[in-house]
Amino acid sequence: MDWVNAIGSISGIIALLTLAFFAGRYINKIENLCKVQSSCQITNVAIKTEALWGMKDDLHATIVKVDTLWKIYIEDSIGHSNPGEPVVLPVELKEDIKKLLNNDNYLSQVREPTLLVVDRLGVQRFSAVAKENGTSLGRVLAETNSFVFSCLQGET
Repeated sequence: MDWVNAIGSISGIIALLTLAFFAGRYINKIENLCKVQSSCQITNVAIKTEALWGMKDDLHATIVKVDTLWKIYIEDSIGHSNPGEPVVLPVELKEDIKKLLNNDNYLSQVREPTLLVVDRLGVQRFSAVAKENGTSLGRVLAETNSFVFSCLQGET
């Protein structure tokens, strides 16, 4: 199983490099906006502040995504997963997810609501479910993603 760990390490490194690339791209966007509005120093600060507020949610989702990928591919033992059995989320976790989705309208507007749900409820809860079921964190998060989108579409 050393090759599986190597693949996970390479995936984690690629995810971190991707994060660095997009952070550089966002910084370049801010600098280009500042070059366009070079007449007043206060305008430059206002542009930078506005651009940073606009990127805040995207950066937060990216950080959560990279952290989740790191936990799935690097920290989680892929070899212990059992792909034949479905993962069943506990009823109290499903209720907490439904409550969070019903109380926060912002989650239905973002592209990756599952990432924010996992972040707000804590990755530790999902890791505990994975350990209880004897499966990987990735399978639990896939089931969670399916459940979140079914809740948002009104199926559950």
